[in-house]
Amino acid sequence: IAASALTVHLDNYIGAGHNSYLYEENGVFTPLVWDTNMVFGTFNYGIRKDGLINFYIDEPTAGPVNRYPLVDRLLSHEPYFERYIGYLEELMDGAFSLDVILPRIDQLVELVRPYARADTEMFYSYEDWERCITDDLRPPDVFEGWMAGGASPMLPWMIGHSESNALYSKFGVRSLWELVGADLTYEEVQSLEDCLSPENYDLFLLNYYGPLKSPQPPRQSGFGPNSLGLKSFIIARYESVRQQLNGERPSGSKWGAGNGAIMWMSEWFGG
Repeated sequence: IAASALTVHLDNYIGAGHNSYLYEENGVFTPLVWDTNMVFGTFNYGIRKDGLINFYIDEPTAGPVNRYPLVDRLLSHEPYFERYIGYLEELMDGAFSLDVILPRIDQLVELVRPYARADTEMFYSYEDWERCITDDLRPPDVFEGWMAGGASPMLPWMIGHSESNALYSKFGVRSLWELVGADLTYEEVQSLEDCLSPENYDLFLLNYYGPLKSPQPPRQSGFGPNSLGLKSFIIARYESVRQQLNGERPSGSKWGAGNGAIMWMSEWFGG
């Protein structure tokens, strides 16, 4: 739990509630966690960037803590909570220390770079890969963060009559949302420029192809735009956890809401 909370691994028990087993042997339970390729807030479970950076350490769940009984029961027991905090401090002074993790990232980048440059099957381009080492790989949408795997919400729900008529004439649809999941040829995507305003055409390209707005097979429009800059996120996360441990920043909602509470308000109020 400490490692998942520190790295904001939400494609896991503390987020989506999956990619983990409890293995029992002679009365001792060991968590088995996998699918860690989307740690550091890449799988954000609808939590905005600021919420990922400042993910609460006292309530390390993406939603009400009582929805996660393993976390709820362990951390409500004071000796275990103190041990959990001890693990966080150990990680902050060790593997997650900026003096340790940032040079390690640089070493791994140098190791992987020639293979990334030669890989034609990545979700995104080599340029995306390089950029995301430090910078966010996401269109500048108003939500800042969105569930990994989905199209950016910046795509407009409504477009003008002339644009709608042009789309219907050419593609038989009246909404860009009907096209964003379609298997369009490169020529068809180019022809959209004649149907849409420059702003809407740009937004469609961002949703359809990702930040570079050009074909990068195999097209996988959900993951790249939701990836935070690796090193910049780790630096910000380290500082936030340090402040939470020192009492300089809130480390919980104090009422068990966990993280991303707005998403769960309807449950709390019976909606």
